[in-house]
Amino acid sequence: MKAPRIDYARCCGNRLQSPPKAVSRLRAAAARFAMSTSGGRARPLHETRTGVRSVAASRLVFAAAGLALTKALSKEYAAHNILVNTVCIGRIKAGQWETRAKREGVPVEKLYDSMRGDIPLGRVGESQEVANVIAFLVSAAASYVTGTSVNLDGGMSGVL
Repeated sequence: MKAPRIDYARCCGNRLQSPPKAVSRLRAAAARFAMSTSGGRARPLHETRTGVRSVAASRLVFAAAGLALTKALSKEYAAHNILVNTVCIGRIKAGQWETRAKREGVPVEKLYDSMRGDIPLGRVGESQEVANVIAFLVSAAASYVTGTSVNLDGGMSGVL
């Protein structure tokens, strides 16, 4: 199915908007389209001619776009004392892994052990570690932190 042309005027109104607002509204329109055509699942951004997904390229593009949007929004809303930051979460112990372990018929700890080799710190993160970073970012101690990204991935991320 060919993606329809998104009508900027219909999506964003006939008034001039700053790029972050326009991007946000266009992103929402694209998400609505993806959900209406693929059962609520976002389609991969890039596929090779053989049909194999280029997951790494898709993730990199989405990460870069998200970071750029974070930077732009942080500049736009700073005058209103609104802080905008991104938390990029890597492999964290969570229900999704328990579901996967059950589906594959393996103990969840064995699944976590199999993931450790890809993580420079040698372990899967804990949900409390995510909560601690987010709690810091919303606290008064981080009142001068905006437009930044925190990677909670045990050192897995490359450039971003």
